[in-house]
Amino acid sequence: MASRARSVWGTQAAEHLDQLVQIHAVVRGQGPGRRWYTSALNQGMFVALVAQFQTFSRELHDEAVQVIVREADQRLAGLLERALRHNRKLDSSNPWPRNLYEDFSRLGIDLKSPLEGSYSKARDDLNRLEPLLNFRNAAAHGNQGSLGSLVAEGQIKSNLQSFDRYRKTIDRIVKGMDKVVASELSATLQIGRPW
Repeated sequence: MASRARSVWGTQAAEHLDQLVQIHAVVRGQGPGRRWYTSALNQGMFVALVAQFQTFSRELHDEAVQVIVREADQRLAGLLERALRHNRKLDSSNPWPRNLYEDFSRLGIDLKSPLEGSYSKARDDLNRLEPLLNFRNAAAHGNQGSLGSLVAEGQIKSNLQSFDRYRKTIDRIVKGMDKVVASELSATLQIGRPW
C-alpha cells in the first residue's frame, strides 16, 4: 500500500510529465536530424519534474501530519497541525535534501539515514538532486549563464535522455521516502503502518 501522495505521483504527476514527453516528440518531429528548437521545452520539462517532486514531498508531509494529529489529543489537534506545518521549507524553498530532512524531522521522522539506506542507489540519487535543483533554479529564473555552466561542466544535460534519467531518479526517491515515512511514523507513534 502507498500513501495518497505517492498514488498521485504515480498517476496525475506521471500523466503530466508523460504529456510533456509527448509534446517533446511532436516538436522534435519524426524526420532525420536534430531539432534545435527543443531547448526551452527541455528546460521546462526539468522545471515541471522538480515541481511535481516538491508537490509530492509537501503532500507526503501533509499526510504524515494528519497521521500524527489523528493520534494526538483532539483538543490540541488544530494547534498541533498548525505548529507542525509552520515555516515548512517545502512551502517556500526547493526540495533540497536538507530541507526535506528538516521538515520531516519536525514530525519526529529521521528521513536522512533510513532513506540513504533504503535502496542501493539512494545516496547517489540524493546527491543527484543538487545539479537537478540548480538547473531548475537557473531555468525558472532565466539565468542562461548558470544553465550554460551546469551543462558545460557536465553536471546535467538539457535533453530528453537526461530528463528520463532524472525522472527515474526522482521516482526511486519518491518510493523510498514513502516507505521510510510510513515506517518512521509507525515506530514513533507505536501504531500500525499508516499506508
